[in-house]
Order: sequence, then structure tokens, then C-alpha cells
Amino acid sequence: MRGANKNQVVLCAIGAGLLLCSLPTTWLTINNAQLNFNGGLFGGGSFNMPTPTISMNVTGLNGSITMGVKTPIWLLAIAGAATIALAALNAADVTKVPSAALLVALAVVGLFFVVGLLTTLGGDATLGIGYVLAFAGLGLGAWQVIAQMSASGATPPTNTDV
Repeated sequence: MRGANKNQVVLCAIGAGLLLCSLPTTWLTINNAQLNFNGGLFGGGSFNMPTPTISMNVTGLNGSITMGVKTPIWLLAIAGAATIALAALNAADVTKVPSAALLVALAVVGLFFVVGLLTTLGGDATLGIGYVLAFAGLGLGAWQVIAQMSASGATPPTNTDV
């Protein structure tokens, strides 16, 4: 394995590790949450209970992102980490998964993360370190897949000293 490939394997491992490390951390904090009860025990009506200021933490283990389908964050993070792991195996010349397929998988995970981010920025929520770690890992993995795509079009180095 060439030195450049070893570096790609290490960077892919870091990217996948960042995605997995984001799971137990706080992805966002929802501020000013309120309790609303719709429908009473004995019929219709709604009851809004005055509550003190409530904040809720969402982690990668208990949160989900809905974009047509309600998808748990942990599933998205693991899918991204597995895709980056396949990119590392490609760099180590163990597998030959097409880089375009890996990039599409990372783009789908990234799309879910961006939708969740835009939804968060529009409400009473603040971002946590989990989102930062996930975006860093996903970006690092996508960068390595794009590097593999550009390297596949290049000719391998030749040894002229033989």
C-alpha cells in the first residue's frame, strides 16, 4: 500500500470515528419547551399547563430527523460511518466499491443532517457538539471519497530506477 493510501485510511478512520463519537453527545438543545395536552380524560378540549422554562437535550441516540420518513440519528450516523469505512477499505485496496456510490450515500446522509440543521436554526433550539462532530466526520469522509475519485483517473506512479 502506498503512503498516500495509508493517509487516506487514517483520515477515513478519523471521519468514521467522529461520526460514531457524535452519537452520545448533545446534538441540540430545545429551549422553552411547553407541555400541551390535547383532549381530556372525559372528552374534547385542550389543556395548556403553565410550566417553568424547560429545555430538552437531543443526542444522536434518542433523536430523529424526519424528511418524509422519520429516521433515527443513530442510523444516519452509522450509515455514514459504514460508508466511510468502505472508502477506507477501497484506499487499502481491499474492496473496489465505486466511489460514486459512496459519495451518493454520504450525500443522502448529509442531506438529512442539513435538513435537521435548517429546522434547528428556525426554532428555539441551539446546536450542540454532536452536530459539529457529525458534520466534521461526514465532511472528512466525503473529502476522502472525492480524493479517491480524482486519484482513480490518474496513472499509478512508475518506478524508473529498475
